[in-house]
Amino acid sequence: MSLKPCEKCGGEIKPIEDIFKNSPDYSNFRKEMEKIGIPESQHYNCVVCGQIYDEDLNRVNLKLGWLDKKV
Repeated sequence: MSLKPCEKCGGEIKPIEDIFKNSPDYSNFRKEMEKIGIPESQHYNCVVCGQIYDEDLNRVNLKLGWLDKKV
């Protein structure tokens, strides 16, 4: 499935969970989140600037700031 580009910077949008799945600590993180009842996120994230989108791909007033600093 191809997603629209980021409204802020034109970067690629991916499911937030996909970004974190590349981390070596992801499986431990996910286990801890499941213990306290937090399901996988249904939101999306721009891999370039960190802008977050909801499950309907509407831009929200949050972003993963550390992604923006990597650019």
